Amino acid sequence: MSTWFTHNLSLNRPEVKLPSFDNLRLMSKWFHQQESNLTDIRPNCGASIQWFEEPNRTNYAVVFVHGFSASPSECNPFPQRLAKALHANLLCTRLKGHGRTSNAMREGSLQAWLDGTATALQIGKQMGKKVVAIGCSTGAALLVLLAARFGIQPDAFCLISPSFANAKRRSRLLELRGRRLFLRLTLGSTREWHSNDPEVNRIWTNRYPSSAIFPYIDAMRTLRRTHLASITCPTLVFAAPQDQLVDFTETQKRLSEFGGPTHLFPIYDSVEPLQHNIIGNVLSPSTLEHSLIETLSFLRSHSIRIG
Repeated sequence: MSTWFTHNLSLNRPEVKLPSFDNLRLMSKWFHQQESNLTDIRPNCGASIQWFEEPNRTNYAVVFVHGFSASPSECNPFPQRLAKALHANLLCTRLKGHGRTSNAMREGSLQAWLDGTATALQIGKQMGKKVVAIGCSTGAALLVLLAARFGIQPDAFCLISPSFANAKRRSRLLELRGRRLFLRLTLGSTREWHSNDPEVNRIWTNRYPSSAIFPYIDAMRTLRRTHLASITCPTLVFAAPQDQLVDFTETQKRLSEFGGPTHLFPIYDSVEPLQHNIIGNVLSPSTLEHSLIETLSFLRSHSIRIG
């Protein structure tokens, strides 16, 4: 598509906003202070650090990055179970604007999300000698962008329903310069949905300005134009062939472009209607155990010591 027609987007190398600390206890205190400065974070929707024992550096650290409109609890207890099996410290980060009010979603941008994710990975390196990064949906896309565009990659990836491309091709219309008008005409000024499950309504922001989806669209557009051969860390992907939100075929295609070892594990038994949130007790409890077993097996086969 000609750049004359597309919305202009430029990215800078992610800015890691992390002071130096004498010890991990002070780092943990600083980290939680950043979240407590915000008074509108919903219960259990903030970023968190969970130490395997005391605030000491472990052999491994697990970093989890959630998806668009979700929060750090999105895939619970998968990150926690994996960290426990690895005897690892765990960091669950929160993308800017998420886990808060509807209007807070306006604060997000692709650059801000990349900055926050890069900072989380840097903290992870202080928490563990090696880092296993888990990304769900948009969180997975951000991790892949950091690795491919800026060389910021962990020791292993576990990607859940990565957003390489939207399942609906018409979403590319939101890359046009007139995308705000198109958005108003198709979705209106506000996107809103509700679930009968209060946990879903807590974890996901279910009402937000429609324009808040632009960073998500920008992430997929940028990823589509990014070469992935420089990604060399072992990468495990969980994806459902019937995913209604992201294109499974495109996931297969892009994964084949990685420069390191990869494995795609298809999920067929999720009870989640959209087949997108395929790991996590809130929407897809049936997949937790075998996903965890598969992840540990994959990591073990690539010299990540278990326990």
